[in-house]
Amino acid sequence: MLATGRTLRTVASDIAAVTTRLPLTVALAVVACTLVALAAPAQASTTCQAGGACAIGDVGPGGGIVFIAPGTTGNSSGKFFEAAPNTWNGSAPDGTAQWCNATNASVAGLGTVIGTGITNSASIATACTSVGTDDAAEYVRSRTIGGLTDWFLPSQDEMLALYGQRAYLTGAYATNQADSDAARYLTSSQQSDYVVGFSNASGAYMQGSGAPGTIALISKAYPFAVRPVRMFTAAVASSVSTAPASPADILQQVGRLHGQVCSSLSLPALDPAGVSGGWQDSWAEWAVPVTGGPVCTRMLHYSARSASWMLI
Repeated sequence: MLATGRTLRTVASDIAAVTTRLPLTVALAVVACTLVALAAPAQASTTCQAGGACAIGDVGPGGGIVFIAPGTTGNSSGKFFEAAPNTWNGSAPDGTAQWCNATNASVAGLGTVIGTGITNSASIATACTSVGTDDAAEYVRSRTIGGLTDWFLPSQDEMLALYGQRAYLTGAYATNQADSDAARYLTSSQQSDYVVGFSNASGAYMQGSGAPGTIALISKAYPFAVRPVRMFTAAVASSVSTAPASPADILQQVGRLHGQVCSSLSLPALDPAGVSGGWQDSWAEWAVPVTGGPVCTRMLHYSARSASWMLI
């Protein structure tokens, strides 16, 4: 294998030292050893989902879409947040649940800012005596999504932050856009303007609703859409994109026998996946001592864009 930092010139010198006076079949074996691994280079970093650095728009450890980063305005938690796929409840898009069917009474101590959803959900689950989808917070907290069990009902500002990253809410992460009620999502927050007989649960209008990106007073005993979220710690991905390092271009040469036509040469043992032929007549010092001699040669280049080798 070609060692890191080696150049084509030094490799050619090594080949010359080894292959002089060797039969063609042996020379081929030596040249084959100069090939850098003919496969995609190792990834430079681990993905966010696998525990690496994260950025908004990445798939998170729980299979959700990352929508809040430590640097997001209003986030003092120092954590990332991910929103579950819309199949979390068994079918897309999302499921519906009631904030608390048992009572319209306010739950003390609930917050609205980013970072309060997790404690809000715990407080609601304790205060509400309903079960299953009649208690959205407890229902979400009881779910295992992406192999993780620390999901919760987002706070008002966490839900608005999710709306702010709606460009990423496509495919498996798209919100319900069927009509205004189905596009209104429960939060774990309450509003201060309590209305008797109606309650003060806080709902967020999402895409497809009449007033997307806004908060409204909603009934605690009526089913609305639900999207679980979770918070987690991870390194912050660099804002500068750095592509994985690609192998250097590779020069392949084999001695050309008398009367041999390089363009017709077939050496499958030296072909990387998807590449064949491309041999051209040339000359190399190593082919014949002192004077040099005829060879068949070709140059390989690894394209990071297509993750494959090609002839140049």
